[in-house]
Amino acid sequence: MNRYHILCVEDEIMSQEVHVEFLSELNDVEISTADGGPACLDAVKKSRPDLILLDVKMPIMSGFEVCDILKSSPETADIPIIFLSGLAGDRELEKAMKCGGEGYLTKPFSMSELLNVVTEQMEKDRG
Repeated sequence: MNRYHILCVEDEIMSQEVHVEFLSELNDVEISTADGGPACLDAVKKSRPDLILLDVKMPIMSGFEVCDILKSSPETADIPIIFLSGLAGDRELEKAMKCGGEGYLTKPFSMSELLNVVTEQMEKDRG
């Protein structure tokens, strides 16, 4: 079975490191990172991930903008995206789902919350 490739997009380096540390608990997972929207789009072109964990609030380009771009391209439209955000309002959640997100985790979240949502998505994809 191939390793499941997760791209973690987070502009805050400390948060990015924590997410990677949490995700390293999973078996058969390859984790790569990007520190913003443009870096995410470049990373997806180079190595298509199986799942993108995408921060909402980033400089230059928001997670919603990145999602819109990825979902509008036939090559990347089927990559599941789970949003990670400190924004906890219904409006943000609705926007995330409307632009094509598979899930939405509000920061701060626990390791078990992150692992549960990622494991759920992995099982769905490998189904």
